Amino acid sequence: MKCLRALTESEMLGINGYAKSWRAARGIVLDEENRIGMLYIKESDRYELPGGEIDDNESIEEAFIREIKEELGCDCEII
Repeated sequence: MKCLRALTESEMLGINGYAKSWRAARGIVLDEENRIGMLYIKESDRYELPGGEIDDNESIEEAFIREIKEELGCDCEII
């Protein structure tokens, strides 16, 4: 999986009132009918791609597969 962009800590200032840097895996999930799986964030009334933080002991791919299971409740295959 290719890293598209890395955010610096200074770019994160102001978000939620603190600065934090982390590695994350996000991506587009398609079902059999090519519908895109999205998360709805009720608190901010917005949608976002599924994914999340990469744990110290896992690869980007492992993190993405885990996050999809946690957030969308389904298995996925990276193609």
